[in-house]
Amino acid sequence: MALRVLTSTALVATLATGCGGRSEEPSAPAPPADDTPAITITGTAAAGAALGGAALSARCAVGVGSTTSQSDGRFSFTIRGGALPCVLRVDAPSGPLVSVATGSGSSAVANVTPLTHLVVAQATRQEPAAYYDLFDAAAAAALAPGAISDAQAVLRILLGAAGIPLDGVVDWLSGPLAARTASNAGDAYDQVLDAFVLALARGGTSLPAFTSAVAQQAVPPSTTSAAVALPTDLLLRAAAATCAALRSGSFRMLTPLPGAALSTQFGVATLDAEALSMTRADGSQGSWAPTGPCRFSETGEGWNADLAVSQAGVIVGRYTRDGGLTWRPIVGLPQKSYALGDLEGTWNTMG
Repeated sequence: MALRVLTSTALVATLATGCGGRSEEPSAPAPPADDTPAITITGTAAAGAALGGAALSARCAVGVGSTTSQSDGRFSFTIRGGALPCVLRVDAPSGPLVSVATGSGSSAVANVTPLTHLVVAQATRQEPAAYYDLFDAAAAAALAPGAISDAQAVLRILLGAAGIPLDGVVDWLSGPLAARTASNAGDAYDQVLDAFVLALARGGTSLPAFTSAVAQQAVPPSTTSAAVALPTDLLLRAAAATCAALRSGSFRMLTPLPGAALSTQFGVATLDAEALSMTRADGSQGSWAPTGPCRFSETGEGWNADLAVSQAGVIVGRYTRDGGLTWRPIVGLPQKSYALGDLEGTWNTMG
């Protein structure tokens, strides 16, 4: 037994000598400094009110990230090794909302709201949620600064035509946004969001349906549809109870009449679709009576009219002044603003 103990002791001494005579464990190396490039994205998530505690994620040209918004909708997160541009998505109660963060530096501001959702739809001509799911470095080419600014300009025309006040809100993506909370009434941007939500409700239009219209997803030419196919800005105007395609606003009314002065054959009339009342160019008033889905009649002094509304919101009809022996045509075209580029193409003409 004594021999075995002596041998073990000698072995330990030999190992210690082989290690330079030191028996303690070597210290761990210090971790290298983390100098990996990173991008930081900040902003506010709101949809008429702050989206507090909402899950938010980002897919970038390089890198991904996620965070949760604060109670007032504000958020901030850093993506190490990331590179702009990025597409952001927040899970809102009514469905996902998407935004973009552009630039080339190490930080960016990107709010996430229904308006940024529409900007992505207009700039990419795609459904924003689908664009987010497939986003990569190649898809980032659609987010050139010019495309984003052009998209906002188009949407200003569409929303402005629906009476939504846009003054004071310059940039929907990176502009200041203080969202409405229980203790904060919200700033000018937040009030625009409130007005947009009310416009959707007034027009009986959902955000997904309006987004699809903004993205210009048309019915294939080989098919027909009974669905409303209004110009995008008309979707935010009040609708008639018996005809979703009939919306409030100004109409250019055409009443061709052989031998009459041209100036008497057209004029601008104002229609209140909810009340089914019309104020004509000469100031006279008229009331419409529903006779079926998107069909109406109107009776005046010595005349009566039969009217129909197409799914594109165009009024067509006929009127008579002799009890139906002779009928004359009526056409009413919704008056709206167009970007000049929208007029380019092939036209059908009628004379």
